[in-house]
Amino acid sequence: MSDNSFSVSVSYASVDRADGADARPAALELLRERRVVAAMRDVTAPWVDGQEAVVEIAVTDEANVLTLSEQDTIETTLAAADLRAAFEAEGMTLWLSVDDDVDDVESWGADADGDPVGVDEPADPDEADFDVEELEAAGLEERFETQPVRVAAFSHRGTLGARFLAEATGGAVDYVESGTWSLWRYATAESTDSLASEKAEEPVIELNFVDGVADWIDVHVSGLGGFAVPFWPQAERDTQTVIDLDTITVPETREVYRRLIVEGDGTRDELAEIAARVTLDVEAAHRALIPESLGGLAGADARVRAFLEAFRVPAALIELALAEPDASPADNAQGHQRIEPQGWARGIGEAIVGGYGEMLPLTRRDRWDARLSRRLRANPPLAAALAVGELALGVFSTSKLRGGWKSIGILLIIDAVGDLIVSAVRARRRR
Repeated sequence: MSDNSFSVSVSYASVDRADGADARPAALELLRERRVVAAMRDVTAPWVDGQEAVVEIAVTDEANVLTLSEQDTIETTLAAADLRAAFEAEGMTLWLSVDDDVDDVESWGADADGDPVGVDEPADPDEADFDVEELEAAGLEERFETQPVRVAAFSHRGTLGARFLAEATGGAVDYVESGTWSLWRYATAESTDSLASEKAEEPVIELNFVDGVADWIDVHVSGLGGFAVPFWPQAERDTQTVIDLDTITVPETREVYRRLIVEGDGTRDELAEIAARVTLDVEAAHRALIPESLGGLAGADARVRAFLEAFRVPAALIELALAEPDASPADNAQGHQRIEPQGWARGIGEAIVGGYGEMLPLTRRDRWDARLSRRLRANPPLAAALAVGELALGVFSTSKLRGGWKSIGILLIIDAVGDLIVSAVRARRRR
């Protein structure tokens, strides 16, 4: 390899043909002739007229494309603009955005008003050549209507958040526990980022089902700017390198090529950041994301399972998440509840009846306060007796004591009355 050092990144480009035909065979042939360090996605997938071929190309900061010499060393002599021109000569368009695009714009020059030559004026909305009523008649509004996404969310969150989610989305939530992990299954067309989680409940891992191909996983962890980190387990499954790695005679070149394609998208770095905050096997999770042809796991379900298992999500919850949409958890599943939206007022009432234990992260269920809450919930008469004692203390404070003690007594009475109502509801439901 050359001793020259340079900065390189993997850029995602698309290739299409004017006639909409499959651009992959011709694109692969052109890239192989020039020995470009690149890979193509969905190499063997059925082609749909009008779609684009996606290519991952290694490009330097100077807008040069990495290629291999006859001696299998890495070279940086092919400019991105020249590669685009080669595609154009073969009747294809390579949509590769690099720094040399800025130079191309500057080379156009400017007119008397200082605007770039060749750039069209913004369209006047009043002169649009379409009619809104015609679009509505064509049913385009329905075509672009947001469709619900089926979600399976894993975390250490308790039941209280699931009750809030049911009211927020207006749909049912299946809640199941396994050890210190919980699974929420629901469908929504709205973002659930507003449902904040505390650190003890993390990571929150949301498996979003779309069509089996574009499914993705959002990972929520504190300390990453408040945004979910998305991963697409199926995106790279059918990605293959332009040049067969086994034919490269220089081991160092072969390893650089492999690492550029496997790690060039930055997902491994993102996993490492997450692993610094929660338990995660980075290598296992990364294998579920990289191309199958380069050592990644084979099979859609296997990749999802491996990614979730890397976070130590229980296998029982993973299997339930991957089951058919209409599959119901077993009646004896740990902590299983089907939570239906009932309106905010009744939902808050159900949360109060559920008790303090529903608010706690599952990782804190062994604390003394959580154990006491469970005991009182399981024994309504005992809870009622404690509430009566609290009520008596409140009455005594308001009638016999002065100053701030009266205020404390009033609060004790209010809390005791609430506890008695909750105990009565729990006792009635146990009959």
